[in-house]
Amino acid sequence: VEHATSEALRHALTGNGLTPEAIDHALAGHAPSADDARRLHARVAALRLLDPACGSGAFLVHALERLAEMLRYVLREKA
Repeated sequence: VEHATSEALRHALTGNGLTPEAIDHALAGHAPSADDARRLHARVAALRLLDPACGSGAFLVHALERLAEMLRYVLREKA
């Protein structure tokens, strides 16, 4: 689930000036630059997730955990 979630988030968040490397950096728990923090916040705010398996919900729970962890760093850097 972790690999699938990371790949899905990387794919969903890439764009708008964000590189896969910047997203990986943020997902790994590192504070992004102020510009990347603004871009990440905007991308996450518009993000919609769909569980590809419609199963136990493990994908969605893990995705939410990863996003929440990343947003702690993004919002701290954005302030």
